[in-house]
Amino acid sequence: MKTTSPDGTTLDILTFWDILQTLLIPIWPQDRTVVNGQALGDAWPLSTLKTVSASTTTDETNFIQPFHKLTQWLAYSLTVPFTRILHHKWVNTDALTALPEYRNGGLFVDLGVLNLKPASLERGLATAANSGIAKGENAGLPAFAAGDDVVVEWRAMTLVLVDLA
Repeated sequence: MKTTSPDGTTLDILTFWDILQTLLIPIWPQDRTVVNGQALGDAWPLSTLKTVSASTTTDETNFIQPFHKLTQWLAYSLTVPFTRILHHKWVNTDALTALPEYRNGGLFVDLGVLNLKPASLERGLATAANSGIAKGENAGLPAFAAGDDVVVEWRAMTLVLVDLA
C-alpha cells in the first residue's frame, strides 16, 4: 500500500480501496447487481442514467450507480489507526465520497431540500399500505425496496449535495 515516499510512511487510499474491494466483493449476495457473474455489492441500476446515456452507449455497466457505503465506511475507519498510531499519511483521500446513507440523506429530506415526486410518493404510500407496514408511527410514510430508483436517486443526490456543502 505504500507509495514511493522517501520516508515510507505515505499510503495511497486508492490502493487500499482496491484491496478492500478485492476482499469484500466476493461476500456480497448474488441477488444484488451482477456483472460478469460477480455481485457488485452496494451498486444499483438507475434508470435515469440509462435515459441520459441511451444515445451514447449500450454498455449496461454505465447505468449502474456505485455507492459501496460499507466499504467506504471501513476504509475511513481503518485510516484512523494508520494515522494516529502508526503516524502514516494518506494520499488521494479526496477520491472517497460521503457516506450515502439515511443519516445524511435523511437530513436533506427533513430540511426540505429533497422531496419525492408526487407519483413516487403515491407509489411508496401504496406499497407501505399493501405491505401492512403503514401503521402506528409508520402511518403516512412511503416504502421502497433498496434497489428502487427512488432510493438510488436519493442516495446519489445525497452524495452530490454533501460534496457541494
